[in-house]
Amino acid sequence: MNEFFVKARGGEVIDLVHDERFQTLCMQEIRRSRKACYLLNKTDPTSARYRRRLEALFQSAIDKTTFLEPPVQIDYGCQMRIGKGVFIGNGFSASAFGGIDIEDGAQVGLGCTIATVNHFLNDLTIVQGKGVRIGKGAWIGANVTIVPGVTIGEGAVIGAGSVVTHDVPPRAVAVGNPARVVKTRPQEEL
Repeated sequence: MNEFFVKARGGEVIDLVHDERFQTLCMQEIRRSRKACYLLNKTDPTSARYRRRLEALFQSAIDKTTFLEPPVQIDYGCQMRIGKGVFIGNGFSASAFGGIDIEDGAQVGLGCTIATVNHFLNDLTIVQGKGVRIGKGAWIGANVTIVPGVTIGEGAVIGAGSVVTHDVPPRAVAVGNPARVVKTRPQEEL
């Protein structure tokens, strides 16, 4: 991975107008990811070509047990890491500048959005990446929005339509806008 994208994952502050790295590397990656999503979304999801296009989007092999249901829209495919046995439903959109890690066995419902970049309120041309991590075996309900910097713990469940603005502990069930923990799943459920 390019050093610039490693720094974006690490929270480096970026000036969108004056930082030449953004103007070249980021814009190239956005264009590459948009084209890869366009091609992926036009491809039969049961075909070998679809699998190859998934790998092209993420610039790596995607385990055969992991599946993204089209359509998807991801702007920085190089900033996503997806584990084994992951399912992501259709209508998924991600601004992955700050990095997104989805661990083994996680399930992401249809229509979910993940954002990993914040603009500074006093100057919208200044941004900072803040990664999102979805833990092993977590279940994200339909139409959930996850904001920058959030970690969703292993085995956690996020109710449909929730907006996740803070970390969610392992095995917690969180719902609402903003999402709040309403209970904890027993260990034996996992």
